[in-house]
Amino acid sequence: MKSRRLVLVPAAALAFTACAAEETATPRTAPVTSATTTLAPETTVATTVPPETTTTAVDTTTTAPTTAPPTTQPEPPSGTPSADAAPIFAGSDLGAWLYIGRWTGSAWEGSFDEAGDAIVPEIASNGGVTISSAQATPADGESGPLAESCFDGRTGPVITPNAGAPDPPGFGYSAIATTAEWNLRPRQVADVDADIQAYVDAGVAAFASDDVETQAGEVDQIVVADLDGDGDTEALVVFGDESESEGDTVDPGFSGLLLIDTDTGEATTVAKSFIPLSFPEGETPVFDNYRVLDVADLNGDGLMEIVVHTWYYEGAGVDVYTYDGSSTTEVLSTGCGS
Repeated sequence: MKSRRLVLVPAAALAFTACAAEETATPRTAPVTSATTTLAPETTVATTVPPETTTTAVDTTTTAPTTAPPTTQPEPPSGTPSADAAPIFAGSDLGAWLYIGRWTGSAWEGSFDEAGDAIVPEIASNGGVTISSAQATPADGESGPLAESCFDGRTGPVITPNAGAPDPPGFGYSAIATTAEWNLRPRQVADVDADIQAYVDAGVAAFASDDVETQAGEVDQIVVADLDGDGDTEALVVFGDESESEGDTVDPGFSGLLLIDTDTGEATTVAKSFIPLSFPEGETPVFDNYRVLDVADLNGDGLMEIVVHTWYYEGAGVDVYTYDGSSTTEVLSTGCGS
């Protein structure tokens, strides 16, 4: 994530209604493969290494959450994206919403052009939008005039109602908004509070080759959904140990996002970042924390994208990943910080 300092304008708060569903399943041996890593911030030294493929055996029988079975079977995804364009924004309880990028009708387009200049989003004032997050059912909203959404001069719409503040300890963004007219959530999504030892084991395995104290890690978030519409549920698991820095002291810490097939137990590392236990004197390493911001179909093909909220001590951002049933691909990424 390219880091840029957050500067946002206050607005009124919206209370979202959270929903979560849970069903039992038994994960089996969980191989951990790796997909992506975080980019180093421009003004600090970030320690990020290409994650290595590792395998961990889960010997215990564990109750793993999945989404509750729907009363009617959803139609399988078409796999054909919409020809309609749809911009995507991230916001919270403060000011204008940050432009993440858009589905153009034929491809993903980021928030900066090829010359590195910020793209001014095309969105009508007083137009309809859908506001969505992993913790809430999608809801109708309205876009207002463009205003400054980041200190570097980028603009985005003021959207009402606003999304409310992010859950502690995160800051930055708590929901997304888009003008897409298709169903953002063709299948159920659940933010689950559960203790799953198999997921802890998978998190430990993901950082096994890194210079971190993996035993200090814990599962911070579990979001379950059938991302690709194949009838099997995936669990998005955030695992890590947040560092606490005081003055010039930097404490080691780490965070990672795993995608775990709840049927096979196979775990893929979507992204990870960490401060090592040891680093050269004079360096100030930082790492990104992760949370699943939303799971939603952002291009109309019936497959649901993974929207990830990232943050560190003076910046926050959003990454969007597609999932084809076997691997994830980052298609959009932006942020605001220094």
